[in-house]
Amino acid sequence: MENKAKKNNRFVAFLKRNVYYVIMGVCILAIGGMVTYALLNNNPPPEGPPLVVDPTDPADPADPTGPVDPTDPTDPTDPTGPSAPVVFCWPVEDGNIIVDYTTDSLVWHMTLGHYRANQSIRIGGATDANVLAVYDGVVEKVYYDILEGNVITIRHSEDLVTTYGSLKDLPELAVGATVEKGDIIGQIGTSADAEFKEGQHVTFKVYENGALISPYTYLDIGDK
Repeated sequence: MENKAKKNNRFVAFLKRNVYYVIMGVCILAIGGMVTYALLNNNPPPEGPPLVVDPTDPADPADPTGPVDPTDPTDPTDPTGPSAPVVFCWPVEDGNIIVDYTTDSLVWHMTLGHYRANQSIRIGGATDANVLAVYDGVVEKVYYDILEGNVITIRHSEDLVTTYGSLKDLPELAVGATVEKGDIIGQIGTSADAEFKEGQHVTFKVYENGALISPYTYLDIGDK
């Protein structure tokens, strides 16, 4: 019994002297056991904190569209881009309507002396009032027709075209020339023989997909 007591005392003394090593060993064994269990069970490692990205980084994976190019015409934030609605300015400086657009009623045609539908707007104004390009575009035609007078045609897009007839003179703009909204393209006149009794004016028409439509589809009436 005495020998057994001595052995127990020596063991307790050993534990007291090496307590830190004993605890460390137990922890290592516990961690090793958990790792072994995770590998055997194919468990994925725990997820780390979410990836923090710089919103100004052009390579930001959180933004698949990348940075916005201020010169890109397709930029949806650009109000002047293709997504912006087309709004015409008024075709004549300080002009007034002398014969309005109509398709569901007949109007008196002063020069021809009969009633007829009118798919244009005839706009008068002060003597030699300026005629304006209603929107950005490219000059497509410049010609004279005995009934329409001096005419210029401007294409604004693949589908949208405007024409300006009865101009005072044949415009000097060349086919292919670029014009901007509000540019002067001529002056009102009486060159259209079919409308000369109405005095100086411009005959304004709008075509969409090759068909005449109401100019009011795109006109900003506030610019009259």
